[in-house]
Amino acid sequence: MFILNFMQRANFKANDISIDNNAYSNSNGSNKNREIDTTLKSLIQNTTGHSNSERSTNSNKQKGDVNEDGTVDYEDSKLLYAFIHDTNNEVQLTDEQQKLADVSGNGYLGIEDLAALDKLAYSNIFNSIQVGSSLKGDFNNDGIVNKKDESCLIIATEAAHNGEIDHNNAIFKLVDLNGDGNLDNNDLSKLRIDILHEAPPDLSILTGSHPSSGTDLFVGFGVHYPDNDSRPSYPSIDIGTNLNGDHVRDPNSLACLLMVARMFGVAGGGEAEAREQIELLRLLSGAMPSEYQRPSLDQLAQGAQAIGLGAEVTQGNTEMLTNELNKGNKVLVEVNFYREYDRESYASGEFADTPMEDKKHRILVTKAEGDNFIIYDPFYGEPVTISSKLLALAMNDVGNKMVVITKPNSATNANNTSTQQVSG
Repeated sequence: MFILNFMQRANFKANDISIDNNAYSNSNGSNKNREIDTTLKSLIQNTTGHSNSERSTNSNKQKGDVNEDGTVDYEDSKLLYAFIHDTNNEVQLTDEQQKLADVSGNGYLGIEDLAALDKLAYSNIFNSIQVGSSLKGDFNNDGIVNKKDESCLIIATEAAHNGEIDHNNAIFKLVDLNGDGNLDNNDLSKLRIDILHEAPPDLSILTGSHPSSGTDLFVGFGVHYPDNDSRPSYPSIDIGTNLNGDHVRDPNSLACLLMVARMFGVAGGGEAEAREQIELLRLLSGAMPSEYQRPSLDQLAQGAQAIGLGAEVTQGNTEMLTNELNKGNKVLVEVNFYREYDRESYASGEFADTPMEDKKHRILVTKAEGDNFIIYDPFYGEPVTISSKLLALAMNDVGNKMVVITKPNSATNANNTSTQQVSG
């Protein structure tokens, strides 16, 4: 029997899932769980579409092949993610599947396994890319062009972003569909629309059931403070934001982008619509398909542009940040998670050996007020004020990078008349 370790707070048993509801309450103790949405229900149906008795009994199954289809990919990651986050007992894994999901080998199912499974999926998909097919878009050389090739393109783009391949690499040239020497959303759009003939994404999802205002502008997590623990716990609820690799690997990026969209009136709705809207933004940005992978700043800018916002990735200090905010813009800022969020532990030197990549965290800065800034960070559960000095240090630690997002023009926003612009 495997015990699930979700953020070290929720208690699961393999065949009889039980949840510590306190781990899923917000800061005032109210339960924030909600009925599993249609996106997750669809995921369950698509990934567990056969009965346990129909599953293969092959003893040579690959670790990480959670859905037992013979391949380790992001469908396995999505299924494990759904299982860990399921509070309605709707996602079932057999004991065998749970053994396959325990990629870390520690006897627990949790974020360590999701991180390890993501790495396996990334490696498998990247290694499946082969040069040689005469069929345009057939990146894995299997004679057909399908969603697996889309995954290949996304992984290759990520590899280029990480510096693993460059424009001289054969794989880079293979997936650069428009031949412009860059791997970006343009190549992904060409594959999806021109080759796979997919319908354009339904942007009406962004409208939501009502214009966003007040608490609807905030997209994120309620934070539970356990007894005898002065430090904030891990996020207590999930609404579909992209938790990465471990608890410090940026759960905020797409949630922050959605908040900007709501503030500028190109998106509406409240918590009930957030998950589906975030998944749309993931698609539009060309981000990795996993909930546990952080979109690049360039991808966030592409996602913003895809919904009619202006966006530019740049580098600057708090003075530049203030100037942009005074123009009416919103800014996604990359900060040192520990310095911004867990200040006491950071000051003690507890995280001195933590890799810099694991310290990176994105927040939305909406307003400058004297020597302070108003920030929207899903980890806090509500908008907060942070000093200019602290923000400057947190930004400087990770390179002073930001995405400046500007208001949509009237032509772009013509189809979003049901929403209204609000200030953050």
